[in-house]
Amino acid sequence: MDIPFIIAQVVALACCAVSCASYLAKKRRYFLFWQLVNNVLYGIQYALLGAFAGVASNAVSVAKYAIFMHNDSKGKDNSKIELLVFLVLSFGMGLLFLDGWYTAVPIVTSLLFTFAAWQKSERLLRVIGIVCCALWIWYNLSVRAYVSAAYSFAELLCALVTLIKRK
Repeated sequence: MDIPFIIAQVVALACCAVSCASYLAKKRRYFLFWQLVNNVLYGIQYALLGAFAGVASNAVSVAKYAIFMHNDSKGKDNSKIELLVFLVLSFGMGLLFLDGWYTAVPIVTSLLFTFAAWQKSERLLRVIGIVCCALWIWYNLSVRAYVSAAYSFAELLCALVTLIKRK
């Protein structure tokens, strides 16, 4: 094992805590904030692992959450133009780093979660989050992000419980 690999797994532990905080957040703005922080940390982890499709996806997500948080703080809805811009950015950045089947996962999850964060239904946001967790398990195992893969499974369970509790 090399040093960047070990550091990436340690960063993943921080990702786990931050991600949990996002799913347990009762308010949308806190969910968006923790997701922004989470994407910064995941970007660092994927960079350490040389998984640049993940880095690209997380970079777009950081910008997306910053804009969506700003809109939320002003009481504004996210515009369809913003949705389109982030969908195109997610797709375009993903294509730049497409290198095998597993590198399509960041594109798909970014597109799904961009729509989920853009719209206002917390229930739909959580359902899409569950689908994305399942896809990230697959990706994380493919890029040797083992702590993240284990956590994605735990996150999936946590999101399911939250979804059921908040019917």
